[in-house]
Amino acid sequence: MPKGRYWTKEEDEYILEKAGKVKPQTIADKLDRSFGAVECRMYKLGVSNAKLASGKITANELAKILGVDPKQIYNWIKKFSLKAEYRIVRKKTKYYLIDSVDFWEWADNNRFRLNISRIEPKVLMPEPDWVEEQRRKDFYEVPKRRHARWTKEEDAKLINLFHLDMSKSDMAKDLKRAESAIVRRISTLKTKGILPKKRIIIMWTQKEMDMLLEFEEQGLSDKEIAYELGREKDHITQKRKFMRDNGQYQGFKNR
Repeated sequence: MPKGRYWTKEEDEYILEKAGKVKPQTIADKLDRSFGAVECRMYKLGVSNAKLASGKITANELAKILGVDPKQIYNWIKKFSLKAEYRIVRKKTKYYLIDSVDFWEWADNNRFRLNISRIEPKVLMPEPDWVEEQRRKDFYEVPKRRHARWTKEEDAKLINLFHLDMSKSDMAKDLKRAESAIVRRISTLKTKGILPKKRIIIMWTQKEMDMLLEFEEQGLSDKEIAYELGREKDHITQKRKFMRDNGQYQGFKNR
């Protein structure tokens, strides 16, 4: 390669396009330049730091904004579908880049995993309309006992609610814990073999739902209906709530 060769517009455009997506050495090989020359050119073009060039943030930076351990972010990426780009810069530096739009879209569907009140306003722009309301809600409703140790009594109650197929949000209200704490504790109990990794759920049939309504019309109590259907009393309560929320239940006794 001749010494003192000027950088062309095409070469600069190639660096801008590929920086952060492929290794700098690959760029150097493609342009028939030395690694050092490409590195210096990246600095001059202002793209030596890939996250600045992309307008995105790293997983570690997101962790600081959310007030969580970086490992939590990596876990969300690998196990819970948080969208992220895997980037490589320099010779060995590797990290994930996350677009704020992708994060907020994911957060909207995973609110129970987050405490939105920890996120300062206008830090992750553009901020969706729902965030401010959720921020206030989390600020006032996140339980003060978030970091308290689980007692044997709480575990016993959680296990019972789990087998009753109660929703995690209802479990959280009943136990005065955050939904994220419920999720983590259930995972811990599954790991210890105390809870089954897969729940055996007996699905409701249309006939059972029709019978539930018929028994109510006849004036039977929830306990009596549960006995007739071979289910727990709480199953009847939960199913009624589900049917009401889905417009399948009008109610004979304003229950």
